[in-house]
Amino acid sequence: MTEQEFQEFEWDQLKHLYDNGLLKDHQDCKNYLAKYFVPTTCGTHIKFENNKPTIINDDIMKRVYLKRFKKDIKIWYETETIPKKLICDPLKPTVGPNFINYSPQFLHKYAKYDTFSKKIQKSVDTFLAYVKLIWANNDEKVYTYLLKWFSNLCKGVKNRSCLYAKGEEGIGKSTLTDFLINFVIGKDLFCKGKADHLKGMHNLGLLGKLLVVFEELQFFGNKEWMAIDSEIKDLITNDDASYTDKYEKRFTANNNNNYIVNTNFNAIKGANGRRYLVCDINPCKMNDFKYFGDLKEKCFNLETGHALFCYLLEIDTTNFNSLDIPITQAKQDICAELLTPLEKFLKFAFLLRKSNIDMKVKDLYNMYTAFCVSSNLQICTSIQKLAQNMRELGFNFIKDSNGYNIYRISNDELKSLAIKKKWLHELDKDELDISNNKAKKTYFDENDDDDYNFGIEKNHFQELDDMNAFHNNRHLVYNDENTKKILSMKLKISKKQQDDYDFGNEMNAILQEIFD
Repeated sequence: MTEQEFQEFEWDQLKHLYDNGLLKDHQDCKNYLAKYFVPTTCGTHIKFENNKPTIINDDIMKRVYLKRFKKDIKIWYETETIPKKLICDPLKPTVGPNFINYSPQFLHKYAKYDTFSKKIQKSVDTFLAYVKLIWANNDEKVYTYLLKWFSNLCKGVKNRSCLYAKGEEGIGKSTLTDFLINFVIGKDLFCKGKADHLKGMHNLGLLGKLLVVFEELQFFGNKEWMAIDSEIKDLITNDDASYTDKYEKRFTANNNNNYIVNTNFNAIKGANGRRYLVCDINPCKMNDFKYFGDLKEKCFNLETGHALFCYLLEIDTTNFNSLDIPITQAKQDICAELLTPLEKFLKFAFLLRKSNIDMKVKDLYNMYTAFCVSSNLQICTSIQKLAQNMRELGFNFIKDSNGYNIYRISNDELKSLAIKKKWLHELDKDELDISNNKAKKTYFDENDDDDYNFGIEKNHFQELDDMNAFHNNRHLVYNDENTKKILSMKLKISKKQQDDYDFGNEMNAILQEIFD
């Protein structure tokens, strides 16, 4: 079906056709309305303005338009017009036999790449060299992935992953997205992402936009991120999405968005997940104004954009899975940084030490709490919460022959989980050494190095860090002179640095009992 051409809808013309139309049953008037208004299967209505479809929610349609139609015309529209499916496909016409296409069209039409001049093909090569150098950091796997991701984009296919580019200002992140928007796919298919879009609020602007780019996304707190994380996952991966505008009801429609995030800081706390290609943005051309100036002068034109569009269309993406994402160094860094306190504990206390877990649940909880205190991590609120978090990682406690609740987890099981959840990093050994040194000096300032000479194992020392562990090891305190010396040192520091460390009334009473 060919594209329709629309003039502006006019109330006077509607009234004229109703009163003076030549066809019976006011068919002239009905035909005129059918040209401008179409009900959709998602409960909204389409009104064509400036030759483009705009969405009208059902409430507005009733209050503004149907209310002013003649009674028989209103009944006709509500009962005899056929609702059409609302789709978003830049390769299809705006109006089809059974659909309305809300997506704009591509900027270019396909032509064989080898029909472009050698000069233009050289400009394409120049731009692709920039992509490989800066965005792929000369990694062939990442470069191939990017080309196929962009090929899907130019074919109107939704990628189920997000490109995440973190780096300093002037490094060349936005050069790629600027070129894609202005010279390859066209501005009409682009939407600048906003924080409200991730909150599911006023996100109608996303509908039909093939490329959504977030630039310097605002920082979200932990509680706010919990809600946003679910929304952005759905937007990245789902074929449909829920849309709304200010003061309007939600409706569900096709989601053809592809997402790119350019940022100077860790804007997305879930970037360690399976939906993100975290690019190792190469800083070698940072603030190299000549390099980027020459690149723009040579490549930023419609001819080069058209040629790159056709080059990307000719890439075979038959077996491309956008969720089969290469692991970059930047991805490893983010994964390590975003481990939960429990994951860090299991990694550094057992996995990297090649140790199995074979202990009572309460002992593991005490050890975990001490680890969090010494590492300045958020402490698990209860032993029940620890068990819940362990269960979510796939580990359940069992009862031993004495009726105690215990965890028995092999190091191989931890290793398997670490691989799945990308816990491991090439600097783990260095961080473990730092962690050991921090544990050794947890309660001593820089001038107390000579006083740490009690021959106590560091893990034993850590187990005395919180009140629960102190109670569990109370019998050791009465019978171990070295432990008494450690506690004595803690008391000395407690008196010297009251604001930094406080045992609490209950523990102080027990200490008083011991040393009296």
